[in-house]
Amino acid sequence: MLAINNYSTSKLNFLENVKELEKQQQQLSISKNIIIINPCALGGSGDSEYGKKLKDRFIRNNHNVSLIKFDIELNFKLSTKQLETIFDLQTKNKLALMTNPIITIIPINLINNPNDIATIIEHINRITKVDYSKLLLITETHARIVSDDLNENFQDASAYTEKCKNLTKVNSIFFCSLGFANNQYGYIPLEAKEIKNIQENATFALKNLESNLSININQQNCFLGYINDRYSSLRSTYLFLYNTQVRLITNNLTSCYFMIYAFLGDNEQSFLTKLMTKIKKCRAITTHTKNIFLYNNPQLTLLNTFDSITTTLEKHIINFYIMDKQPKDVFYALMLKSIDAITTGDHSFAEYLSLKQTIPYYELQEWKQDLCITLMEKAEEFGGEPLKNYLLSKILGRNYKSKKADANESLIVGLDKLTDYLVDQNALAAIEKYILQPNYKH
Repeated sequence: MLAINNYSTSKLNFLENVKELEKQQQQLSISKNIIIINPCALGGSGDSEYGKKLKDRFIRNNHNVSLIKFDIELNFKLSTKQLETIFDLQTKNKLALMTNPIITIIPINLINNPNDIATIIEHINRITKVDYSKLLLITETHARIVSDDLNENFQDASAYTEKCKNLTKVNSIFFCSLGFANNQYGYIPLEAKEIKNIQENATFALKNLESNLSININQQNCFLGYINDRYSSLRSTYLFLYNTQVRLITNNLTSCYFMIYAFLGDNEQSFLTKLMTKIKKCRAITTHTKNIFLYNNPQLTLLNTFDSITTTLEKHIINFYIMDKQPKDVFYALMLKSIDAITTGDHSFAEYLSLKQTIPYYELQEWKQDLCITLMEKAEEFGGEPLKNYLLSKILGRNYKSKKADANESLIVGLDKLTDYLVDQNALAAIEKYILQPNYKH
């Protein structure tokens, strides 16, 4: 009997080993070699974030990935010397082990000359083993491709892609334009595993923040701001404060505003003085009585790593914290717990949208005009002129007719439809299909 039991156990172990082996073979059969070319504009962290997110995604899906990140200046022109810097000896040794790599360039709008792209592809092909080549070009959200040598603006990218294909001689090109227009592929969201980690770690991260800075965070009335444009920052802050407080004016709970200004540096004190003046003038209107109250006697307290402004409106206290850039776990925790936020650029908007399943305030920078135009069009499509006007109150920044909020309960249905549409536009699905399927048509 013992021998039979041993035999059964051995057979079970053998079958489990076979299943594991089959699983590994299946993973190997779909595993691809991927080279990510990640140009980064000097001083911009968002570009490198694209490369990192894509690399993490590919690795989670069992692909063999090499990330090549490098800084470039405006009007970048590729030279032989730059090529040698980008593809150093260590990088070359790693690429030499790759066969038929899929070359991904993100964001492609920073290397906009097809001749430069062809030079990079040719350089990689000399290092790697290539029989069949695929090229994946990914833009920033709603970025336009302007090619100097063709002297045209290729927003739909068809002629640009054809030019690249002719120059690079690759077998297949997929041009993935990020954005929410009908001919675009959406955004790169936080993935389910990342969201779960944020949810599990948020309370601990905020407790640490409270402990380190000796503050109490009221999570029922918590707001987050991430602002990058120094020229519109005061107005954006004012409108964000005003429009969020309109809804809370009858609420006697303390509000906490955590505001991160990416540009402060040496101009911190000058900016804070101007901000103080702006907040003193800030007014909020109750939706019921339309009475106007003033924020009285705001006071500024300088702490170790951030500044705080505390002001009162009737019994309502507002703690306004001006912070340095925070670690990812703290930033995500504040984002998760906030009841509203102002975001900027590509990543904080995408992260808030996927984490909170709702549309944040957005600090518009000049090169993101197309994103806001599309959001306005989609708002009108799902909720008519009222929803379009409501969304307009959430877009702040230079050269844009931002305005104060006009809350309206009838907007909820249209807003829910718009939010569902935006959340569902996951570009990663299209990217992964192209990676895995030899003849993927987009």
